[in-house]
Amino acid sequence: MYEHLESPKPPLFSKTQSIMPVYLISRIADPLFALAMGVSAALTRIRRDQREQYPERASEITYGSIVRTSGHRLQRWWNGDFQDV
Repeated sequence: MYEHLESPKPPLFSKTQSIMPVYLISRIADPLFALAMGVSAALTRIRRDQREQYPERASEITYGSIVRTSGHRLQRWWNGDFQDV
């Protein structure tokens, strides 16, 4: 009855209009920032857990020692040392 009074609603985005992605820093820096945050959070948690598990060696457990140990384990995995475990 009153359909002629209502104007048609325009679409939110036309077919020719593209949506620009939103980046916090930039297209390249956002993934690198996320990777850095994830790695640092993992290293911090591993360090804290190791210090709680071995309080007598707390001064020896550093970020460098964790990275070295992880590197050795990754190298052993890559060489196939853990296939039969």
